Amino acid sequence: GKNPVSGGNLSTYKELCGLATDMGQPDLVYKFMHLANYNATWNSRKGAAFGFSSIAAAAGDHLEQYLPKIIPKLYRYQFDPTPRIQQSMGAIWSALVPETTKTVDKYLPEILSELQKEVTSGQWRVRESCCTAITEILRGRTLEQCADTLANIWMDVFRVMDDIKESVRVAANKTAQSLSRVSIKMCDVSGGAKAGERSVKAILPPLLEKGLTSNVTEVKAIAIATIMKITKSAGSLLSPHLHTLIPALLEATSEMEGQGINYLSTRLGADSDTQQKLDTARISSISGHPTMECVNFVLQYVNSSNLEQLVPRLIELIKSSPGLVTKGGTSMVINNLTNQCPLDLQPHTGKLLAALVTGLSDRNPAVRMQYAKTIGQLMRTAKESSKEKLFAKLKTWYMEKEDEMSRASVAYTFKGICSYSPDVMKNYANIAMPIAFLAMHEEKPAPSVDDNNNLQEIWEEVWQDGTPGNEGGIRLYLTEIMDIIPKAMESGKWSVKAQAARAMGTICTKLGGTINPSVQKRIAALLIGALAGRTWAGKECIIRSLQDLVVYGGDGVAANLQDKSGDASLETLLEALFKECKKEKVEYKVVALVTTATIINHINKDLFKELYDIVSPHMKGSNPSEDAQPQESEDKEDKENDLKLQEAIITSLGLAWPANVNTQKMFAIEMLDRMETIVGATTRKNQECVAIALGRIMQKWKEPSDINTSQASGQLCEDVFSRAARILSTLLLVPKFGDLRTKTLKVLGTVIKLLVDSKRASLVYIFRDEISKSLDGVIKDLGSDPAIKTTARDLKAALNAIKPDDAGGAENAGGAENGGAAENGKDAENGGEKGAKNSDEVAAKDDAAN
Repeated sequence: GKNPVSGGNLSTYKELCGLATDMGQPDLVYKFMHLANYNATWNSRKGAAFGFSSIAAAAGDHLEQYLPKIIPKLYRYQFDPTPRIQQSMGAIWSALVPETTKTVDKYLPEILSELQKEVTSGQWRVRESCCTAITEILRGRTLEQCADTLANIWMDVFRVMDDIKESVRVAANKTAQSLSRVSIKMCDVSGGAKAGERSVKAILPPLLEKGLTSNVTEVKAIAIATIMKITKSAGSLLSPHLHTLIPALLEATSEMEGQGINYLSTRLGADSDTQQKLDTARISSISGHPTMECVNFVLQYVNSSNLEQLVPRLIELIKSSPGLVTKGGTSMVINNLTNQCPLDLQPHTGKLLAALVTGLSDRNPAVRMQYAKTIGQLMRTAKESSKEKLFAKLKTWYMEKEDEMSRASVAYTFKGICSYSPDVMKNYANIAMPIAFLAMHEEKPAPSVDDNNNLQEIWEEVWQDGTPGNEGGIRLYLTEIMDIIPKAMESGKWSVKAQAARAMGTICTKLGGTINPSVQKRIAALLIGALAGRTWAGKECIIRSLQDLVVYGGDGVAANLQDKSGDASLETLLEALFKECKKEKVEYKVVALVTTATIINHINKDLFKELYDIVSPHMKGSNPSEDAQPQESEDKEDKENDLKLQEAIITSLGLAWPANVNTQKMFAIEMLDRMETIVGATTRKNQECVAIALGRIMQKWKEPSDINTSQASGQLCEDVFSRAARILSTLLLVPKFGDLRTKTLKVLGTVIKLLVDSKRASLVYIFRDEISKSLDGVIKDLGSDPAIKTTARDLKAALNAIKPDDAGGAENAGGAENGGAAENGKDAENGGEKGAKNSDEVAAKDDAAN
């Protein structure tokens, strides 16, 4: 306002007029105006102050009844930021108040009420003076009798700490420091339980509701510092307030983390692995946060009475808190409670478990992992009914939801229970272990350097922790495993069907011939039934598991599957496999062909014709010019598929080659012609397949019984060996591929043994003439491995040592060992065996090197 006399800035004159009005003595105003007009001295602040002090001295006891109104205002004016007003009001205070300390103590409630009311005034100098006055009045005092006012002062000071005026902010910060010291002293348990309890009740709400939640850094800092010291000094007095203190500190932890890291986590949403690592680190780091240190300290005062109020607040945070670290902190609090007061927590475990299980559906994997660990710890205090419900729910989630998030939550939870409550997992292993076994067979993702949280690894850890070993665990829980596998096979999701098929394959592989016949039949029926229908991604797992069933099932598998009337007969299995071999999809057809041939080879049945009829349209013709060059119009992918199919056809025909002489006579020439056509115009990998297939054919080759009487049979043998020689010669001349030459030389050793056994001169001469030059080429090749050269020399010596007579018998056939002449046919055979043995050793070395 303006001075009514001089029109200058706000002066003591106006302030004194206001005081007279507050006193209810308007006559003092007129007296004061008269004095002002009488002498210009009164226009100054000092003059007016002098005039009022004279009036006050003259009034004497008359002012006593108005002191409760005058004293609070005068006290504040002493700290006005304007030096002249401050000096003048100090003079008035001195004149009116003979003993400052006693007067302040006497009127302390009125002074604090006035300061609290004016600290948020619209005039900055009033706000600043109030802050300074509060700082001064708190010096050396405690405010037990004004605890309620102190709470209001805290809230108003928090507001002023964010004032637009810098000097006001500075004064408010000093006031907050003073308030903090006084509050800590008032809440000290050593000062008296009742007074301390009353102080804690009054002071904590503004600190928690306004201080911790403020966006102003200074406000939040002073609030946290004060609360931390109060928790240390108040001790057990905090017990009735833990249900508000702990949740408030947990929420403040998220708010104090800052928006930058939340933004970074959101931006990393596209890279789930990196985001999960970041969020996991965020949760782990809060254990050293000041608010969490506070929470961990006050947990010692938790008891059965305050848990009634605390648990609902924790459940509310689990369900509705948006902050990642708040959720993680809440989980840590529950973990600590399970260790600190398990008996007191037991009545509330069911509610906490329900909230945490709901939290397992959280979209953040780091939160799900944290909740899963907490569930594992809560299992120690949970009732049996709660445990049963949890395991049943987790089983339902895995078997019915089938989404990656739900299955990951089940994995984390089982892992948490294994780690923190192994006894509980042991009691409910009949539910958990079959799930773990099935889950272990999910399709493994592509390997990643940063993938440290592979779900397969978690499931494998759960399985290993809960079973006496892989095979032992399967035997122990086979009944339960076979209960859930059919449900998985009925799934509408292809990946789940493939997963179940892989699981059955593992059962067959690990248990082998010791598997129960009824289980073996059931597995066969499930796999054969799953083959029906169109091709889908992962269906090849069913075929591979059928191969495991037959190959590892021992000699009893064929007998066990002899019932032609059932769904799991051997005939039904083979019929289904032949049907799958006719499918068009190349990747699937490749697996079907090789698997079917492997099964045929293992059961030793002559089904070569059936398989050959399926693959022959895809093989190149016997004419070398036919399909020798790929069509230019074929793209790269088609060429790759053709080569894959070619490899599968060669491999499957070699595996399915029968020991039946009649079938051999029917298909030998045609088969070798097609192989001879292929071997000259294909990849090195497929050439190796040709060598292996030829070796299998020659191993099972049997001379016709009428070879000595039938010219057709003799001609057949000559044609077979001449074609075999040409194929081997072509393979031996391929340079720079030691593995291919090793496999070829092994086949050559097998053929030499057959020649020795046959004792027919025509076969020996035909074969020797065709193969000798190729062997010389291997021996003279400077790039050949020395071991390969040695094998080639031994085989050549063994071949040259065979000297049949004109009658076609080789009664005294010569053989050479280490370059020397053999004395009889037996020595020649030994030479062939030595060459084959050397080739096996070379192949083993190559495999070890690879």
